[in-house]
Amino acid sequence: MIVHDTDDQDRVRATFKFYPTPENLGADSGSYALTGNYQAGHLLLDPDYWIDNPGYRMVGLNGELEDADTLTGAMGSDTCGPFSVQRISDEADPPPPED
Repeated sequence: MIVHDTDDQDRVRATFKFYPTPENLGADSGSYALTGNYQAGHLLLDPDYWIDNPGYRMVGLNGELEDADTLTGAMGSDTCGPFSVQRISDEADPPPPED
């Protein structure tokens, strides 16, 4: 997941990318854009549009900042498990514009 600040105070944009893992080799790859808010260590993201749609449905994310580099939380679907992401860079490109 890539999270980007916006010009609005607490608004953020994000790109969520997913792909097969050793635990789930049958999963497809894809990505979508999200928009949301970040306040006091809490990130709430709602799906916006598909960048690469493999036929899945988009879900939102609701997470808490555990420390300066770790965000954990829940996906907005009962069929998805929890998530945990680590900061690997301070620089990233925002999601491409919707076609």
